[in-house]
Amino acid sequence: MDQSKHLSKILVVFFSAVLILAYANQVYGQQDVDYEKWSKVAISSVQKEYPQAELTDLKFAGQEKVNENQSKDTFEIKVKQNGESFTARVEVFFNPKTEELLNVKINRLPE
Repeated sequence: MDQSKHLSKILVVFFSAVLILAYANQVYGQQDVDYEKWSKVAISSVQKEYPQAELTDLKFAGQEKVNENQSKDTFEIKVKQNGESFTARVEVFFNPKTEELLNVKINRLPE
C-alpha cells in the first residue's frame, strides 16, 4: 500500500513537471515569434526611411511594458549610406493583447 501511494506521488509530480514545462515552452516560444515579427517591422521601417542604405547588424535592445495596452520593443540597426555608417535605434510600439502595431519611431544615434 505504501508503494502505491509513493508511486502515485511520483506520477503526480512527474505530470505536473511536464505540464509546467509545456506551458513555459509555449510562453517563451511566443516571445521568439513576437521578436521576429517586430524585428521585421523595424527593418522595413528603416528601409523606408533610408531606401538606398545597406542595413546590417540587427540588435535586439529589449522590451518594455509601457502600460497595460502598450509595449515597446527596441532594436538597433547599423545603416551604411553614401559612405557613412551610423546606428538607427528603432522603437516599435504595439498592443501586447491584440498584437496590433501602434507606432514606430526611428532615431539616428550619435557616433
